[in-house]
Amino acid sequence: YDEANDNQKTNSTGVISTPNVNSNKNTRYQNIYISGLNFKAALERFGGSLDMYIDIIRSFVDTTPELLSKMNNITDENIFDYSINIHGIKSSVRAIGADVLGDLAEELEYSAKAGKTGLTKTGNIKFQQTAARLIEDLKTFLKKYDDDNHAQRLEKEEPSAEAIKKIAAACKDYDIEQIDTLMAELEQYTYKKNNSIVKQIKEKIDLSDFAEVIKLAEEI
Repeated sequence: YDEANDNQKTNSTGVISTPNVNSNKNTRYQNIYISGLNFKAALERFGGSLDMYIDIIRSFVDTTPELLSKMNNITDENIFDYSINIHGIKSSVRAIGADVLGDLAEELEYSAKAGKTGLTKTGNIKFQQTAARLIEDLKTFLKKYDDDNHAQRLEKEEPSAEAIKKIAAACKDYDIEQIDTLMAELEQYTYKKNNSIVKQIKEKIDLSDFAEVIKLAEEI
């Protein structure tokens, strides 16, 4: 997009932006529009921290496609597992402010828990299509954001064991807000060693598998 032009710019994926030259990033990106995403409300959820919110979006884009790929073959035998997976994704999409997708996920969770395989299959098609469009729009936004800010994560030697144990404690308390906050802090960096454990923890949190997060923390 063109920062020198105050008019809205829309690309083919539906990402609309009206950035200005203000040095404050929150102000600069306050008018971002991404179809299906309540950007402003989600930013407020993270205390107005754009860096933290961007990290959450980045994590969502990195991890969600693999989770979605495992949710296409719905049968009477695995529909309960599907209800667990869709519950985890529902939490993730609502965390980033994707309200429409969150509502679709909630409907699918209810139908799956009720054992309505046919209805769940039909709804899952729309959900997958909507999620795929959102992810592509978010990728477009992240590329623009990185180009604008030359964003580069700082590198550390390895993830903090203390930070991971705090996440595990929040999992024990089912404190979702604290989990999201601590996870965003952990994902602000890349790590020379044990970078994979951050991804593992994020994947388990997205699936609401808090017991496995606690187990991973105990193994550190």
